[in-house]
Amino acid sequence: MEDIARLTSNLFLTEEDNTGNATGDKDCNNMLAGLLDLGQTCLKEDNEERRQELYLTWLTALELVNDHVGNLSAQDQLHVMQTIEGLLLSDEFGSEERRVSLRDLTLEVDMIQTTGWDLVRLLAPYVAGTSGTEEMSLGIRSVTLRIMDSIARHANPRELYLMLLQTMSSISWDVDLDNLDSAVEGTVIFAVLNKMLSVVIARIKAKQLVRFMVTPIKAQWPVLTFIQGLLQAGYGDEISGSNKDTSNTKKSWKEVLKVLIDVIYDFCDACVGMLSSGDTLSASDRELKTEQQQRRYIVCYHILNVIDHISFVLPSNFAKSYYMTRHKKYNVDSVKPGADKGSRIEIADPFAKDIIKRSMSIVAKSKLQMKEIITVVAFNHNETAISDDDESEDDDDTVRASNLPWPIDGVVAILAAEIAVGNDEVLSKATDTMPLGYGKLSLEDLLDDFGVYVVDSLNRNRGSLSYRVDKCLIVLHDMLERRGEDKLTLDDMQRTFGNLSSRQALEISAEECTWIGLFQSVAYVAATSPEPTYRFLCHQFLARLIELSTDEASVYLLIEILKSCPFEGLRAAAIGLTKQQIDNNLRKKQQDPKFSSIYTSPLVVTEFFPVIFKFDGERMIASESYFWDMYSTTMQAINFYYYLLISDEKNKSIGVKSKDTIALVEKNFLQGIKKALTHYRNSYHEKEKEFEGHGHSGHHTHAADSKPGLPVASIDLGGMGLDKLSATEELELINARVMNLSIMQDVLDRVQALLAS
Repeated sequence: MEDIARLTSNLFLTEEDNTGNATGDKDCNNMLAGLLDLGQTCLKEDNEERRQELYLTWLTALELVNDHVGNLSAQDQLHVMQTIEGLLLSDEFGSEERRVSLRDLTLEVDMIQTTGWDLVRLLAPYVAGTSGTEEMSLGIRSVTLRIMDSIARHANPRELYLMLLQTMSSISWDVDLDNLDSAVEGTVIFAVLNKMLSVVIARIKAKQLVRFMVTPIKAQWPVLTFIQGLLQAGYGDEISGSNKDTSNTKKSWKEVLKVLIDVIYDFCDACVGMLSSGDTLSASDRELKTEQQQRRYIVCYHILNVIDHISFVLPSNFAKSYYMTRHKKYNVDSVKPGADKGSRIEIADPFAKDIIKRSMSIVAKSKLQMKEIITVVAFNHNETAISDDDESEDDDDTVRASNLPWPIDGVVAILAAEIAVGNDEVLSKATDTMPLGYGKLSLEDLLDDFGVYVVDSLNRNRGSLSYRVDKCLIVLHDMLERRGEDKLTLDDMQRTFGNLSSRQALEISAEECTWIGLFQSVAYVAATSPEPTYRFLCHQFLARLIELSTDEASVYLLIEILKSCPFEGLRAAAIGLTKQQIDNNLRKKQQDPKFSSIYTSPLVVTEFFPVIFKFDGERMIASESYFWDMYSTTMQAINFYYYLLISDEKNKSIGVKSKDTIALVEKNFLQGIKKALTHYRNSYHEKEKEFEGHGHSGHHTHAADSKPGLPVASIDLGGMGLDKLSATEELELINARVMNLSIMQDVLDRVQALLAS
């Protein structure tokens, strides 16, 4: 237990104890003298029945001492613990031969074995040891933990097992983030009890030991939820900022996190130690009939559940670091502005790195294998529910695949960590093993075995915490990187990966488990993620996938976005990707006149023009917010048309300047834009005149006119209601919109000039 004392030492920021109201030294000495005398009498009593009665009397005396614990000084509390330690752990009383006899666990006369159940409850107030100076507090806690350790090793294991679980269940994890003291107390008590529980379970002699593992594993769940909540609230992030109070608070919560995570992983290690070497689960073990199979299943479940709740939501830069390492030719300023392209980005801070290494170590010790994960995930999600008649009376302790399915996010977190560590030269050298051997698998095996899991995880987490998405993105980027320069045909894009049982188990359609399905899922994140970094990384994935596709396949992907994507930002990006594909292929054609591609042919007009060059002028004029929501897409389309007209001067293979094509674009696109531009220019000029008439006097009818003005660059052009702005803000918004209308008009003028020529 000394490790627990050291582990929790940083949790307490104590002040000098004020002992003005403390129980007097004389009273304390009298109580301890009585407790000591009674303890001596217990240990010297030869009559077994009489000794049992004296044990109960001694416990009553200890309860009386505990009633005064709040009034005792820190020094006296330490004295109490040292007295109990002397009675229970030293050879001061009685001969060594006699005390060895009393410590014989086959005898029911041992003081610890008889009183251990009650001692856990009575000594709990001393576990936190928050009285007095930090040194004194650590002293009280250290002595108490030595006693607790002895209780765990010598008391009746089955009785103690029940007491520990009962005490653990009384700890509340519904803690307000303003109540740090409560969290610290609960953390220390949980740390001690969990450590004791590991020792006690290992001491239990039972044919069905797994029945004594299920409830303790379930007892970790509320703690894991609490840890996950702290991580998602940002208390696992690196501490920065100039506010000293805020920084200290975050530092304290991070210490709580460190202790809880360390304790949780210690319990995982203890569970792994209860496995038989060489055991793995296969398809024939679906019913988990043997105790050995059940034990393997519940331990591996717990490991994946811990990794799901901790590693999967850890602050990380997995995908960003991977991308910058593998794709230095790209402009990465949007990932890290001003960064040297050769600079190294850490995959995580030291706190997160330690957890990653600990997770990988435990997975390696458990001998968890990829084939085993695939097999179990397939059958545990498909397990048929068992009828009430078949259920055992003690169903809470029964291990069934349908009751405790292995968490998919835990698997994805392990895969992501292996890729991230393998991509980090320094960290990979410091890591002993890659537990699942991810790097040795071919792309086909990865897609068939784990592609389903990544799709499932991404689809469930794409709207949540960015660190979850980060783990999915690094796996996807790595899968794409493994393709090399092999082109994906449309058949490849539509081919379903993953076995049927896994898809059925996770309720994922065949369409989702294709490259097209992945493209759509990543496109959703690219359009909706609040994090610029992840939007950028998603866009790069989409661009790379299109680059690795044949013409037919890439045209299909781009047309799908342009036709059916509800997010205008992504439609605008798709126009940019289309332009890039055309430009790349036109360059190839210039170098080799015999080169042919859809992107250098009239198919550009027939396939892309109908979905890009369409503009609902009437709706644009009727709805100002809709016009500005569409502004970015419209500008991309105008620029795209301008680019094609310029390119057609050198290469007429696309046929942009044919009369029919020009007429089509004019009718469906340019006419509506010109009308909308005229409408809004006139409208905003009238509003500007209205402001000039008021002379900026502030007599404008809008409320909150006293609000400070916003910089033009900070104003969002899409869908901002003018009635919600102050007069100053409205004027600045109008000016910004007039400027953007001028930019659009300028590009249109250039288009018209090229058409006229």
